[in-house]
Amino acid sequence: MLRRYYILLNLFGALLWIMGFSMAAGGYYPTAFVGVYAGPVLLILGSVGWIQRYRSKHGVLPDPVRSYRKVLAKHRGILRYHMAGLEFMFSNWFVVWVVSIHMWVVLTYAATSVVRCSDAYAFAVQHVEGDHALQESIGRIRYYGFLAGGSLSSSGRNEVTFTVVGERGSREAHIEMRKKNSRTKVVSAVYR
Repeated sequence: MLRRYYILLNLFGALLWIMGFSMAAGGYYPTAFVGVYAGPVLLILGSVGWIQRYRSKHGVLPDPVRSYRKVLAKHRGILRYHMAGLEFMFSNWFVVWVVSIHMWVVLTYAATSVVRCSDAYAFAVQHVEGDHALQESIGRIRYYGFLAGGSLSSSGRNEVTFTVVGERGSREAHIEMRKKNSRTKVVSAVYR
């Protein structure tokens, strides 16, 4: 079944991811979670289907290096590598597109995970949960958004940005903190 519908799975996975990412960046929760979590699953299923189809059709697994060398052998001259790269990219447009989306998903999850696993993020969440003015504005905090970013430094100066979703609305929190003598202090907390 995956072999038959791999293009649709990749297409819908990519569209869900793009919409989910855009909604997460715009703060449209919880709808953003559908695309952010369902999109990568469909992309993986579509890629597995494509690999299965490729293997049944050609008898081998896909090898981009082998394919590129075939294209490179046709070109000569000073622009050989440039022309071969363009021809390879356009002749394998589907693979290039799917790999680009996969890289975007992996890099987004990796960057978000790095920030979420940091001490600065944990301290920022603790600060947000103790901010009564924010909780009066958005209600009791239900969860935090998918995207988390910022600037993490070993020198002690950190900035973290993430979405806080409450019962009556959401705000983007931008927390700046400094760590001095093993004590972290919030320099500024801005909610938009």
